Amino acid sequence: PWGESPERECYEWFWASINTNDTYPKEFLEGLYQMIDKTDTRILKTVPAKDVFNRLNELLSDMQN
Repeated sequence: PWGESPERECYEWFWASINTNDTYPKEFLEGLYQMIDKTDTRILKTVPAKDVFNRLNELLSDMQN
């Protein structure tokens, strides 16, 4: 029962509140881990964000002219 012990109350609150949080499916999380592994082993090429923004600025300035 509730209030039986602090440990039991904490345990019960944990399982009662776990459904209130947004959770991601296992497959989604496994996909993220795979992308991390590919990035770490350099199988997946990454592009620095500043390069992307610079290219976007170039394209936007071309459209304005």
